[in-house]
Amino acid sequence: MAEETTEGKNFIQFSETNPCDDCPAYCCKMIIIPYDAPLTFMQMDYILLMLGFPNVKMLLTSKGEWKVKIEQDCSCFDSENSLCTLHDPDKKPKTCSVYNAYHCWYKHNFANDCPPDIIQLDLDSFKKLARHVRFSDDGHVATIPSWDNLRELLKES
Repeated sequence: MAEETTEGKNFIQFSETNPCDDCPAYCCKMIIIPYDAPLTFMQMDYILLMLGFPNVKMLLTSKGEWKVKIEQDCSCFDSENSLCTLHDPDKKPKTCSVYNAYHCWYKHNFANDCPPDIIQLDLDSFKKLARHVRFSDDGHVATIPSWDNLRELLKES
């Protein structure tokens, strides 16, 4: 049985809160697309190409995942009020309808100057990373810096 404490909110108080209060709606201002980790020089070069486009960034996660981030407001997002304009459950994407805001990955990572679970790469920081990737003679990635080394390498970026 849990220890009784006077800290924090009780069930009723907590149920009356909204985890999205004071959030600038990161989830409505970007689309994040899973991307296969680059295994060859040409795949690294394609990432370089993508990062040359406006509003495109690459995310590396602490779990080793790569993701493309496109910074663009959802067409159903009212940026003036930071609210969704789709209220009809049949029209709203299920992803939005069932999203658990109490475990928000977006707020956890994008409300931070030093996000705990991601490294965000723009064109310049990707070029910095790329200088530390080593390739075999056939153009396959031989080594890439570890998560901790990447964070240290890119913290000035």
